[in-house]
Amino acid sequence: MAATRRLVTVPPTAGVPEPVSLELPGRGRTVVTDIGPRDAPALLLLHSVACTGLLTWYPALDLLARQHRVVVFDQRWHGRGIRSPEFRLADCADDVTAVADALGIGRFTLAGYSMGGMVGQLVARAEPERVTGPVLCSTASTFRRGLRQRIALDVFGRTVRQLRERAKPPAAPAGVPRARVEDHRWGLREFRSTTPWAIAVAVDEIGRFDSTPWLPTLAAGRGRRDRPRPVHRPRPPAVPGPPDPRRGHLRGRGRARGLRAGRRSLGARPARRGPLPPRKELLMGRFSLPDQKPEGLDSPVTAKVMKYAAKAQVAVFRLTGGRVGSTWRIGAGFRKPVPTLLLEHRGRKSGRRFTTPLLYLRSGDDVVIVGSQGGLPRHPQWYRNLLAHPETRIDLKGRRGVPVTARVAGPPERAELWPRLVELYADFAKYQAWTEREIPVVVLSPRP
Repeated sequence: MAATRRLVTVPPTAGVPEPVSLELPGRGRTVVTDIGPRDAPALLLLHSVACTGLLTWYPALDLLARQHRVVVFDQRWHGRGIRSPEFRLADCADDVTAVADALGIGRFTLAGYSMGGMVGQLVARAEPERVTGPVLCSTASTFRRGLRQRIALDVFGRTVRQLRERAKPPAAPAGVPRARVEDHRWGLREFRSTTPWAIAVAVDEIGRFDSTPWLPTLAAGRGRRDRPRPVHRPRPPAVPGPPDPRRGHLRGRGRARGLRAGRRSLGARPARRGPLPPRKELLMGRFSLPDQKPEGLDSPVTAKVMKYAAKAQVAVFRLTGGRVGSTWRIGAGFRKPVPTLLLEHRGRKSGRRFTTPLLYLRSGDDVVIVGSQGGLPRHPQWYRNLLAHPETRIDLKGRRGVPVTARVAGPPERAELWPRLVELYADFAKYQAWTEREIPVVVLSPRP
């Protein structure tokens, strides 16, 4: 991590203003940063999901405050924002208007990033006379554009709603220490002030947002240059080199064909070699698991989250035939995706059929799985069920119902397989360090 921190440039946090508490009548309490000349045009900044207002916008505050009155606040369920029984983007939009009213701001410009862009669309639609212009950054009218996105968001949302009915949400985080420490530590504390539960519920709400039917109406009464552009997948940059005289000025589909032709003329892009760029190194650091056992790992909420996340992955895997859900990209899998299978197992007491997604390693004709259960103190249920009923089936990408027989690897075989498993997925070693039990290794051998 020390080497990573030397590579990554984090904007300095010295001088970042301390937000002050603001009570919104009938709504709740949040924290607000209000800087810049009071007689300057007002600019309200709306932050991303899983972030706070300052964490999203603090590098740009000084520059923006030279010519604007800049207002940043934590939206509900994020940081020290309003705590309410439900999270809705419509309520977040109403909070924006309430903050402006509490600060005596009449007309204002909105700049929204990610989730803030969606909230900004709602505010601009509800308050067209007050919003002088919306600036929408890294957002969309909807994220439900492709089949995979729709399936993933539907399954994720269904899982979150079931979890909310059966598991008690964790309490709001305690006050975050505000002492100025190293820049990256300050950013990490701001990030951790939003609970994973709040992030999951917010992502579910974002997944159901769709402004496609009315987004073009936001351009009514504005100049031609202010009209919103249709939201498409980002196009690759143009290929350098002389233009093709046969195509002239390329537009629309012709431009896309010209880009593909240019790529073919230049040949395939060479594979990247050497260390990752600093930005990817930073992502690796943020997505990696801690060396020490996390607090609350043994709580019932953690077990519930793992249970319903597994159900969601099983549903997506089966619905797409393994095209989605057949790789694990969390933790060490973020950089090196790990193949995933579906294991059927029969309850040793109930006799019911269950299905569990698991990472696996190929060892000749055999398939090797690991009973890590995220480092929890007890063996997973599927492991105990296989001890009672070793003959079962697995689903692989493109192959369903493969018959196998399960056996537990003995000490010599486990000692041989464990280094290969850690090489496959490095977090297996962390899971073993988090628990006192020896994590079992199970070998699935094919049978006729």
